[in-house]
Amino acid sequence: MSIDEVMLVAEDYSMAVHDGRDADCGRLHKALRAAIKQHVAEEVAKEREECANACEDVGTTRWDEYAASYN
Repeated sequence: MSIDEVMLVAEDYSMAVHDGRDADCGRLHKALRAAIKQHVAEEVAKEREECANACEDVGTTRWDEYAASYN
């Protein structure tokens, strides 16, 4: 879920609070929390993947250098 999608849910929630639509506030509050949680989880997963790829690159490079030092 993109940050723009999260912001749309936040805007809906804000408008419900502003307009005093109590029936919508509870539902939209839950939806906003779920949207934020999903967005953060997706971003963390992307960051972990990038870190894992960087570690693989460094590990492979160091191993190649180590192996080459014995030739």
